[in-house]
Amino acid sequence: DPVSDFYVNVSTVFIEELIEHYGTNHFYGMDMFNENSPTNTSLIYLNVVGRNSIRPFSTVDKTFTWVLQGWTFGYDAYWTPPRIQAYLSDVPAAHLLILDMFAEISPTWNKTDSFGHKRFVWVLINNFGGNSVLNGNIRQTLTDVALAVRTSPYIVGVGYMPEGIYQNSLLVDAFLAYSFHLNRQTKPEEFLRTWLDRYMVVVYGMAGFSGNPPNLINTFYSQSQDRYYDFYMMYRLPTLSLSITDNWDMEEVRGTLQQTLAYLGNNLAKLQQLPTVFYYDLINYLQVFIDLRLQNLYGIIRKAYSHGNVHNLTFATVKVARLIKSFDTVSSILVERSFPCYRDGFTKFAEDNGYSPSELSQDFLLQSTLW
Repeated sequence: DPVSDFYVNVSTVFIEELIEHYGTNHFYGMDMFNENSPTNTSLIYLNVVGRNSIRPFSTVDKTFTWVLQGWTFGYDAYWTPPRIQAYLSDVPAAHLLILDMFAEISPTWNKTDSFGHKRFVWVLINNFGGNSVLNGNIRQTLTDVALAVRTSPYIVGVGYMPEGIYQNSLLVDAFLAYSFHLNRQTKPEEFLRTWLDRYMVVVYGMAGFSGNPPNLINTFYSQSQDRYYDFYMMYRLPTLSLSITDNWDMEEVRGTLQQTLAYLGNNLAKLQQLPTVFYYDLINYLQVFIDLRLQNLYGIIRKAYSHGNVHNLTFATVKVARLIKSFDTVSSILVERSFPCYRDGFTKFAEDNGYSPSELSQDFLLQSTLW
């Protein structure tokens, strides 16, 4: 129990061992109640738990900063403002940093008076488990983070903490680039106008792009909140009770994809070798199109199954199998073409940071297999 001296003593020993083995940068992540509600609702209990949480840190490292996920308070209805206040009131402000995660959809700072006047970082997630669809809302994200900076004196930074990688890079790049404009009070629309003009040039490493850029902002990256986080159908578990979120208009998406590929094709044809990031982006665009086809086929399958229509069921399931096999074939080729660049970059980074050959090969195997 965190109110006991035994908890404090064990925690102190643990932190001493941690520092002895790994050193310290004086930032310590600890999330005692993340998706795990306290069993006691007493404000006195929560206050003691808060004080005991920092006792081990202050004993071992006087310059500590406790890094706490704000998701704890935003996710769980248990955490009312008085309970948050009781939990954190005796933690010195200079020694606490809260990460307000998922702030692009469900911020907590504005519901809790900046966590009871504590320092926090406004955090974009935009990715759950690496299987989120190509989406987001760039304008709303930039508007919301600008509002936090204008409104709260306790925001000390912005951050990006995804649960997966290689997705929605346009939104993430815009968000991170805009973070450098926050103190200049640049309006999101004004920023986007100038930033988007240069985006393709910077990402693909070449000047002289011509033609009309694809309308990605007004299709994939203008999602309403109720459609914001869906997952690709090909990564779901099989079920006949799936609720389909119709995130996109089929013809609109088809037109945007064709416009994007034509725009990139016409401009990148000037290069002798396509940039690696093009292959990553192409896989993302293809996943969107495949997902739309799968949604259509899923509706046919479910209806055919419930009505005992074997002919339609067989027809649709064969289509699904062929569609996924085709995507697998194409994406494998794209990954293979980008693989050497990815491998070489990883190798150089690892060698520059002192990894041994055995650590290097194992880490690369894990990372590349993950992707």
